[in-house]
Amino acid sequence: MREPILRVFLVFDGLLFLAAVYPIATSLWNPAKAGEIMMLSLYCALGVFLLLAVHTPSEHRSLIAFAGWGNIAHGCVMALMAIKMTARTAES
Repeated sequence: MREPILRVFLVFDGLLFLAAVYPIATSLWNPAKAGEIMMLSLYCALGVFLLLAVHTPSEHRSLIAFAGWGNIAHGCVMALMAIKMTARTAES
């Protein structure tokens, strides 16, 4: 029961990360967005490998764990940054 659900999440997340191709293509020549483009390229590559992991998820456990924990870490950092920015705007 767990593996079919895992495969659905892998396909969903893989396609979501692969969708980073569009902002990369539209902003490629904008030097002001170089950092964003580099980060999106990492997400795009992760999406490709998550889609490859759909066939045999048990052989790609470390990749799946990296994707999961990486997203949790990213969410925590973004939440802390949002709290800090909200506090800063409330002071001004």
